[in-house]
This record gives sequence, structure tokens and C-alpha cells, in this order.
Amino acid sequence: MADGITDAGALVIYEGMWHEPAQISERWQDYQRGKIHRCLAAFEAAPPDPKRSDVVAIGLACALEFLDRRQPVEWRSRYPRLVAWLTEFARNEPAYERIHGPIQA
Repeated sequence: MADGITDAGALVIYEGMWHEPAQISERWQDYQRGKIHRCLAAFEAAPPDPKRSDVVAIGLACALEFLDRRQPVEWRSRYPRLVAWLTEFARNEPAYERIHGPIQA
């Protein structure tokens, strides 16, 4: 699901980058944003253990950072458990700040 968040986000971004404004499909972008929100809702309901740096947690942290940097959707106000999860994960994973920089508040 974390990979799906990033993939759908990239498709939203590419749609805006590679098409003239009149050619951008809002329907396509809404479809991709829906995928992102469904995955975020699933993680919100059952986030991974923030004290474990396994493939799921690392993938989710990367996906959330991608959303923060590229902003295909605004996620922080809708998913407070994921905001808290990312903060806790970053606190528990020493490499996080070296890779991503300080966590957003």
C-alpha cells in the first residue's frame, strides 16, 4: 500500500507536468487521489509499529515524506494518527533525520 501511495501520487504530479491545463483530466487525478486516501485510511486504522524499522514502516515513512514534499494531496489534517506515527517512527529510527531532515510538526 505504501508503494501504491507513491505511485498514485506520482501519476497526479505527472498529469500536471506533462499535459497542458486544458488536457488535464480532473477525473483521472481524483481517481489517483482516491487511491492515496484509501491507502492512508487503511494505515490510519492500523498503523505499523513505530518502533520497528521493517519494510512496511520504512515504505510508509517514505510515502508520507513524498506526500509532504510533492503534495499531490494534503494528508496531515485528515490522518492525525499517521502524523503521530511518523513523528514516533522518526524518533525511533536514527537514520530518519539523516535521510529526510527534521520531522515536520
